[in-house]
Amino acid sequence: EHAQGLPAAFFRPEHLGVAGDDLQEPEGVRAHGVLRRRRGDLALFYLKKNSDTDCRPVLRVSSDEGLTWSAPRQIVPDAETGYYILCNAHAMMTKSGRILLPLSVYRHPASADGMSLCWYSDDDGETWSAPRTIANGPLDDRDAGIVELADGTILLNWFTSVAFAEYDDPSLKKYKEHFASLPAETVRRELGYWTARSTDGGRTWEPKVRCPAQLPHGVTVLKGGRLLYVGKRDWQKTFKGVLPADENRDALLCVESTD
Repeated sequence: EHAQGLPAAFFRPEHLGVAGDDLQEPEGVRAHGVLRRRRGDLALFYLKKNSDTDCRPVLRVSSDEGLTWSAPRQIVPDAETGYYILCNAHAMMTKSGRILLPLSVYRHPASADGMSLCWYSDDDGETWSAPRTIANGPLDDRDAGIVELADGTILLNWFTSVAFAEYDDPSLKKYKEHFASLPAETVRRELGYWTARSTDGGRTWEPKVRCPAQLPHGVTVLKGGRLLYVGKRDWQKTFKGVLPADENRDALLCVESTD
């Protein structure tokens, strides 16, 4: 849905590799999103992986409908280095022209200290705000999606995970110990799918609300303002007996919200 208004030539195969030397390394580029800036040119966002502890979003600009691109501009400063996750097509421009970038960040790509943040820019990505923390609980908050509702409210979705607990990786020892120390009630309370709303363009966020389904693509706004969300039921595995065994946990659900 974010591709509306983009030139047909942009999607021709010969133009998909023009982003530069970053694309020469298969593991060097993660996720992407394209939007048209208010000034009329195109903005390409993607993740540039430098190491297992440094993966940050960059911005490149095209003034000739995707034929050539500027050098990459680092969005996250060195002082905020981490392993960031930007889900595909989730760089968003609001009706007011603000660009919102929902990100999750970790110190390690499979750690338990993930949190969901939102950065924004009011000058077409030339400068960026300090990150607004939306979720930073005892589990792994990750894979944020975003949408603007009819009244201008911003809705963010994400999920919490304990998948790190099953990784056979010595570097994750402290995270496994962290999980083992959590009471079962804490895991029951915090594990799941969530949404949060912002009524001031992403500056502040309301308390999170549990959602019965999740996929990173996020919510669809229908005519009349009703929200439709097609996603998977809770797919988390049973850990420490805190989640009920359920053969249908991978079921695809369609849920709605009218408020």
